[in-house]
Amino acid sequence: MLKSNHEGAEKTDDLFVSGRNTIRKIVFYVVSMLLIAIIMIVGLIGIASYRQNRVPQEQSIHLASSVFQYLKKDLNDQAIDSSYWNQTTS
Repeated sequence: MLKSNHEGAEKTDDLFVSGRNTIRKIVFYVVSMLLIAIIMIVGLIGIASYRQNRVPQEQSIHLASSVFQYLKKDLNDQAIDSSYWNQTTS
């Protein structure tokens, strides 16, 4: 009779250990999914911020390039005008 009670206790212990393993597996999968979701969200935020910064950068580069082209043309025109007047007055 003691043996049967002891076997029942072992079965209960096995169920308890089995329940712990099941809970551990569930917690592991939930935590894994949360970590994957967090990594994906951080990645998407990084991509979005890169794209938002890229457009103003390209616009700034275009604006600066346009200003330099205008200044180069204006300086070239002034140099030609100055050389013309230097030739006529000399």
